[in-house]
Amino acid sequence: MSRLAPDRWRNPGQGSLIDSAGAAAYRAWAIALASTKNLHEENYNYTSDRQRLDVISEYLFVLVHCADRLCSQHFSPEKRHTFVQELSLGCARHLQRNASEILGLDNHKNLFIDLLNVRTTEYAQYSFDELEPRFGLLKSLGTNIQQVMGESQTNRWVIDQIITVDGPDAVRLFLNILKNLLGSQIKQALKDSVTE
Repeated sequence: MSRLAPDRWRNPGQGSLIDSAGAAAYRAWAIALASTKNLHEENYNYTSDRQRLDVISEYLFVLVHCADRLCSQHFSPEKRHTFVQELSLGCARHLQRNASEILGLDNHKNLFIDLLNVRTTEYAQYSFDELEPRFGLLKSLGTNIQQVMGESQTNRWVIDQIITVDGPDAVRLFLNILKNLLGSQIKQALKDSVTE
């Protein structure tokens, strides 16, 4: 794998499930970071680096959840578990490294995983379409980000920004990357299910 994680493998079947999870974690981090920066560019305010990292985490939670839902439609429970676990740990490692540099050493990774489990349960109640994020999921993401950023005069409309623009863009982009990375594994899973 190159230094910049791919958003697709050059040759069909090139990346293993673990390799694909590592590449997806890198891409999820990049999307979460870009989405968090975009809120600032849209004149929403952060009061601290901790707040920025918490918003990045909220994006990562929803992206991991969407990956889990996509995998549940195409993979066996074992493959789904392997991929989602590796993706989650990869995202947690990216957060740990960055949070440690910014906030100092702490166990950011375990806190991330604990809150990811809470968010996964929360997001599981909403319907999911692998082509388009649904309103309930986006509203919940927006509400969670609103709670992190607060309801100051500047930030009071952040939930609308998440529901209508940033949330759908982030989820769509990540789902497309996942389909590219996992394309050969999904095709193989479909063949396996037909021959069983």
